[in-house]
Amino acid sequence: MYATAAQVQQSVTVNPAPVAQNISFTALTAQTLAQSPVTVSATASSGLAVTFTTTTPTVCTAGGTNGATIALFAAGTGTVNANQAGNAGYTAATAVTRSFTVTKAGQTITFPALRTKLRAQSPVTVAPTASSGLVVTFTTRTPTICSASGTKIALIRFGICTVVANQGGNSVYNPASAVSRSFLVL
Repeated sequence: MYATAAQVQQSVTVNPAPVAQNISFTALTAQTLAQSPVTVSATASSGLAVTFTTTTPTVCTAGGTNGATIALFAAGTGTVNANQAGNAGYTAATAVTRSFTVTKAGQTITFPALRTKLRAQSPVTVAPTASSGLVVTFTTRTPTICSASGTKIALIRFGICTVVANQGGNSVYNPASAVSRSFLVL
């Protein structure tokens, strides 16, 4: 027969299997270049921090804490990925991708009405502004009556002077609709 075996003791560590997690990342709304930078947010069901990257570096890039600050560079479609790599207790989450439209911003010109002017008041200073803060340029539709140079309108002779304010836009803003103002020159 057999003799009683000696008792042996061993420790075994049992790690629970990592828990699956998911990311909640709501749809991103369209943005204009003037709104840059924008901040994105997402949450992981694990409570672990979510990080962001972009796949469209000519349109937007991720930076700041966890990549949540999205800088906008050009009109187009921007794509942002939300990621959570997991840890000992959680498996990596499936990345969630969101795309959004980036466009140039619109702008408008504010140009107050001009009153009747005497030729002796020449040159007249005009001061329209663009909502973008960009410089407004001027032309006249009546060059025999008045001419434009900078913010000054030279009054040449009697008649109706028509001044046109323009702002052609830039890499962030679309051109503004031109605004015309007419006044009598005496």
